[in-house]
Parts: sequence; structure tokens; C-alpha cells
Amino acid sequence: MKLRQLDAVRGAAAFYVFFHHARPLSLPLVSNIQFFGQEAVAIFFLMSGFVIQYSVASWDVINFRRYFMHRFRRIYPMLLISLFLAWIANRLAGGHVSGHWSLLASLLMYHDISSLKPGVMFDPWMGNDPLWSLSYEWWFYCLYPLVVTLVSPKFRKYIVASVGVLCGIAYHCHPNQISLYLSYFPLWWAGVELASEYFETRNVTFSGQCVSLLSIFMLFMLHICVTVYYYISGKGFSLGVYPFLLARHAGFVLFSIMIAIFWKKSGWRWFDTLLGPWAYLSSISFGIYVFHRPVLIALRSFGLNAWDTFLVAIPIVFILAYIAECVVQPKINRLLK
Repeated sequence: MKLRQLDAVRGAAAFYVFFHHARPLSLPLVSNIQFFGQEAVAIFFLMSGFVIQYSVASWDVINFRRYFMHRFRRIYPMLLISLFLAWIANRLAGGHVSGHWSLLASLLMYHDISSLKPGVMFDPWMGNDPLWSLSYEWWFYCLYPLVVTLVSPKFRKYIVASVGVLCGIAYHCHPNQISLYLSYFPLWWAGVELASEYFETRNVTFSGQCVSLLSIFMLFMLHICVTVYYYISGKGFSLGVYPFLLARHAGFVLFSIMIAIFWKKSGWRWFDTLLGPWAYLSSISFGIYVFHRPVLIALRSFGLNAWDTFLVAIPIVFILAYIAECVVQPKINRLLK
């Protein structure tokens, strides 16, 4: 399945997260364009749900073995390579070696960034922070066949929306990782609903996406209300951490869905001019996303400034991503059918 718009956005988002972590810009105002990495990650959730639904939409029934094998061989080899690179980078930088429990949590996809969200038990191993989103992706992959198999099609979006909002409330009352995962599930499932409508009608509309839009808006307002409470009660406020961080994720997914609907209605006018070239990075976008952080950490250990680090890192990350995705991954796919 190839959709050029999806490929372009995927490539652009992966490179932007790389750019965000490199932070090469230092001039006032101009430097602000590099601080939206969280929004780029949020768009991955939406695209991931779309890709999963669009990929299996033609299946008569969900073949669990086939489905999970495809997900496993796509995620875990890249995860293992990324963890190995993080270990090398950590040794070069002379950093503290994370414990075995942190490694186990990363292997079991049960990690997040504890400095940004409360209730998180384990951080990504060796400070490879971009891997936080992979744990969400993995559990969404696990939930998807359960929802599709156990819930009638006409009720799925309502169940997901209700569970997401209720778990969002539960998380704010008692922060914990499970509630956090489930509160983000509607953001991912919105991609499923977009793909479902597009597969059936070759179009996406506000009426077709109203439940997704409403549920994500409710989550957004919930997070905003908690943010306001934190501010007026003197608990502090920061754009990049809980609770406003959750509002940023929900708000940007909401915004992205609306932009996608409007842009589709316009026939994707100017899309190829603005984002089209980024489609060339689509085939290595996953590698760029999971490999860039260890490479940046390793290069910084040599005392390079931000710009030099970024410029040197680009070819290294691209080569590593190409080898992993275009050379190693096809061999793994043939081995694990």
C-alpha cells in the first residue's frame, strides 16, 4: 500500500524529530521552529492507525499469527539495533549505564519518559528517548485485533472513544502507565477511522470522522482543564511537560485530522510542492526516527557544536537507516514469514 501523501508526511515528520533533537538553531525567534518534536511524534500515532487499518481492510478475517508476525518483525529488529546503538553511544559519552530492569522494560515495551509524565515506572533504556512512542504503538497494535474481533463495527469508535476519555480522567486522578496508554488510544484509532472511510469511499469527511474529532476534542479539553488547575493552584506550568504536553498531543492530532479533510477536499493543492520531496525519505523514516538519538549522543561526546553534530549525523543516520530498512529488514521479512 502506497499513498504519496502518507509517505511524504512520514518522511517529513521523521526528519523533523531528528532536527528537533539536534537543535542546531540558536538565533532568537528562528530557533522556535525546532521545538515541535512532540507534535511530529503525535502525527505518527495517527498515521500508524491509518496504515494498519488500510493494510488489513481487504482481509476477510484477522489472521492473528500473520498480523502479529508482521508487527513483530517490523518493530523488534529495529528496536534491538537502536538499543545497541544507544549502548555504544552511552559508553562513548561516559554516561551512567541503565539497569537491567530498564532494559527489560524497553524490551517489553513498557516505558515512557518519567520527567515529562507522572506515573511512568521506566524510562527508555540508555536515554534513547524517542523510543517512548514505540511502546504506545506496540500496545495499540495489540489492542487493534481485539477491538476488531470482539466489537461490532458500528460500535468500535464509540467504545474506543469512551474508554479513552474515561482513562484520561483516571490518569489525571491516579497517574499510571496503563491509563496513559488507553487515553492515547483514540488518537491512534482516529487513523483507523480515517482509513476505513477512505478505503470505502476514497474520501474523508467531517461527518465520517465526527466521533473521532469529538473524542479527541474532549481529551484535549480535559487536559487543558487540568493544566489550568495546575496553574491556578501554583503547581507550575510548562509547555513541554504534564499536563499541557498531553493537550499538545491531542490538540495536534485534532488539528491534523481537520487539515487532512480540508486538504483532501482541495485536491491536495500545493501538497507536492510543500511536502512531496519528503516522500523520498519514507522508506528509511523509521530508521531515522529510532537511530538518530544515539548518533547525536555519540557525536556530542567528541565536543562538536550543535550545527557540526547535526551535519555529521545526517549521513551517518541515513546510512544506518538504509542498511537496516533496505538491506536487513527484507532478509528478516523473508525469514519470519
